[in-house]
Amino acid sequence: MDRLASSGFLFQQAISNGGGTPEALPSIIASAFPPLNPSEYRTKIKRSFTLAEALKENGYRTAAFHSNPYLSRYFHYDKGFDVFYDSMDQARSGKGGELVKKLTNFCLFCLYPWSDLARGLEMVSGSLIEKAEDINQKAISWLKSSSKKFFLWIHYMDVHWPYIPPSNFRSIFFSRPINLLQSLMANRNAKWDGDRLSRYQKQRLVSLYDGSIRYLDSQIGLLMNQIGDKLSNTAIIITSDHGDEFWDHGNFGHRVSLYDEIIRVPLIISIPENKRISLREQVSHLDLAPTIVDLLGLNPVESFHGHSLLSSKGYEYKEKSGIISVALDVQTGIRKLSYRTECRKYIRTENIDDRALVLKRELYDLLSDPQELRNQEQTGVAKMLEFDSRLEKMVYENQEKKRISEIVKRLRKVRVPEN
Repeated sequence: MDRLASSGFLFQQAISNGGGTPEALPSIIASAFPPLNPSEYRTKIKRSFTLAEALKENGYRTAAFHSNPYLSRYFHYDKGFDVFYDSMDQARSGKGGELVKKLTNFCLFCLYPWSDLARGLEMVSGSLIEKAEDINQKAISWLKSSSKKFFLWIHYMDVHWPYIPPSNFRSIFFSRPINLLQSLMANRNAKWDGDRLSRYQKQRLVSLYDGSIRYLDSQIGLLMNQIGDKLSNTAIIITSDHGDEFWDHGNFGHRVSLYDEIIRVPLIISIPENKRISLREQVSHLDLAPTIVDLLGLNPVESFHGHSLLSSKGYEYKEKSGIISVALDVQTGIRKLSYRTECRKYIRTENIDDRALVLKRELYDLLSDPQELRNQEQTGVAKMLEFDSRLEKMVYENQEKKRISEIVKRLRKVRVPEN
């Protein structure tokens, strides 16, 4: 990844619009605001005009490869793709219930302590989640068969919990060898007994996370080598939908949180024959799809909420307003919304069904308190009211733009009779 950053734009303050995959991906794939209700998980992409659709309309071959059930055809993430692999082949071939089974197993493994080891072994074996080397193999095979201009989306799961890197990457950041059983138990204990873990046990888990990053980095390098000559005319973009917390705020993982360890993510845009440019300005995933359209010299997409970050391969756009992010808790009916500027962050916790029922407010000074440990709720009332107003305005504008997007989408389907 450092190699790619050396010939591109490195955004040091890239912000995800969601605290988890279902909330974050619509912004990346369709420059759409994150869902505000779990009922939108299946409809958000279905009702949005995606980047893949825009590129396909302009003559690009499109393909996607991943094994995340939340990004499957069930949630309409196949829109606009000529080839779409989501590891759900059995479900698509009619061997009933496989999609439901995989979704159920994946959710149970993430949410409940039952049969953790069994489900962990399923993930390791690839029956739930496929490793980067297997996803790469499918992507490379497709690339070799493609002679036209292309758009390829790969979503890796290797740095997602549970952190179980291959054996040769498992212990490189730890003082002692870690076997497979120890890896599974470390992940299980972190999820369910995190409060009782010793410093040694936490360090072991973090080392597994670091090993997973190193493994994925090596696989991205192998993919770049396989792309070969096509790299000279290919833009490579690397980002993440969310991060994970390692007890920064007393929790583990990324269930329902909008602190920076969750929403501040890597973003690299590598362009051929370009010098490294490191940028400190805050940017949003909403701007990713418009940037790609702009880089390719295509007409802007009306329904995209974001703006291009680059123009003629130079940095141009600066985020004028704050960035909104959303995290939803299906189990408790809680919604978190954050409004982040380069200097401050406001987080509002509310009831999904009754947004007037605000459960908690948090305000942080990101310059003096970048770890977000000192809530200024008592002293920053005026600023919270200001951010509340901005948050409400952005949510309202989101709803209005969604309505306009629906109109534009219907107009696209209208055929004008020839004279």
